[in-house]
Amino acid sequence: ADGKMPLQLVSIVIFVHGLYGLGQSVFEAFFGVWCFEHFGLGPASVGPLLTCLACLVFLAHTFLYRVLVNNFGVVEVAVMGLLSMASAFLAMCAGSLCWVLLFYAFGVPSFTPSVPILLAKLAPPHQRGRIIAVDAGVMSVARILSPALLGLLYEHGPLRAFAFSACALVLAAGLMASQARAADVQVAPRPKGPKRRWFNRFWRRKL
Repeated sequence: ADGKMPLQLVSIVIFVHGLYGLGQSVFEAFFGVWCFEHFGLGPASVGPLLTCLACLVFLAHTFLYRVLVNNFGVVEVAVMGLLSMASAFLAMCAGSLCWVLLFYAFGVPSFTPSVPILLAKLAPPHQRGRIIAVDAGVMSVARILSPALLGLLYEHGPLRAFAFSACALVLAAGLMASQARAADVQVAPRPKGPKRRWFNRFWRRKL
């Protein structure tokens, strides 16, 4: 990050973050509606449910994220988080509340810390503030537009909105995975020694 900024890689990270913002804002906007339509849960039930979900996210963020990064790497954990979020939307399509909560609780804390880490490492110090501001702007636009646009899809059927969000997150995961090798070189060496698992080696060969 001390030399020339890898503009393509930074642009992809910001774009992926925007796609994640789309998915997260759709979840926040329609989760309560989905719970009411599928399970008849009112505010008195959805409120504690969201509190439990927030606790699960906190626990995963606090105790799991570092372990995953030490064993797989920042980019790989970000990809896992995106795929887990996509799985949460697929579970909503299937009507499985338990799996929705579990996938969401794993996906959010696996992805969200990775973006500032990547941007801070990739951007030179004199451009870091500008890059973070651009990223925040893209996220804001995604969070503003996605509930309104996907609300139209939801009106024609919740499955369409959730399937679209899942596809967007899978696309984001694919873009992030395609840049994993370049990001490893730019950001930090991958975990080595006894902490490097067989899945890590398999992942690398395939990419």
